[in-house]
Amino acid sequence: MYINQVIRLIMARKGISNVQMAKIIGKGRPNDVSARLTAGANMSVSTASEMLIPLGYIVAVVPIDGEGEEYFIDPPVKKK
Repeated sequence: MYINQVIRLIMARKGISNVQMAKIIGKGRPNDVSARLTAGANMSVSTASEMLIPLGYIVAVVPIDGEGEEYFIDPPVKKK
């Protein structure tokens, strides 16, 4: 499953529309959210975090074999 599919699934389960997500992340149009969630869209970690954090999720990097360090991606900092 790709990150855009995960975000779409979480939004659906929480009842968050593209219009609502656009407002949450400060985008003017729901089309901006739709473009991010398009199948096959390449999404950066910071873009994914920007959408996941308001949904109550963070991006984590964990080893496949369960051995080694886990890393959690810090929330993106808004540029002023």
